[in-house]
Amino acid sequence: MSADDAANGSLDAEQERSMLINGFVHAQINVSDLDRSLEFYEMIGFEVLSVGVMKDPRVFEALGLQPGRLRGAFLRIPGMSTKVTPMLDMIQFLDPPPLGTPYPVLNHLGIARLCFQVEDIEGAAGRLESKGVELVGPVSEFVNKSNGMRNKVLCFRDPDGVILEYAQVNIPPGA
Repeated sequence: MSADDAANGSLDAEQERSMLINGFVHAQINVSDLDRSLEFYEMIGFEVLSVGVMKDPRVFEALGLQPGRLRGAFLRIPGMSTKVTPMLDMIQFLDPPPLGTPYPVLNHLGIARLCFQVEDIEGAAGRLESKGVELVGPVSEFVNKSNGMRNKVLCFRDPDGVILEYAQVNIPPGA
């Protein structure tokens, strides 16, 4: 497909299909201290698949950055195939260093939070509190009016202040 074809909207059916999303590979979280963040994300239930240093200039070029160095790790939910469940791609930029701070609140433009499913949200909240994790608010419950199923959510911050969310979903009425 040429740039002219894309600009003119003249794609054939095969080209159209090749552009459709067919999976979700990973979400990237930039961190200031990879070791501290790995310890935190393992505590909330992730498994570290790999850790390494990257300095391949092609990676930085793809990210729109000048060549540099980073430490990175891939994490997954234990027992889940990375072909089915997205991974976390955790990066500590060394050169160039990370800039800015995470969004302080959730009503901003762009990606707001990552949500992870848990079976016992009150137990998860207690564990977070016992580890000194900052909770953004209390466990909150809402009911799906169409089927009466209850859902509970809890937002909290990682070591860099990134807001994450736990959700306990589809709790049957009366449970």
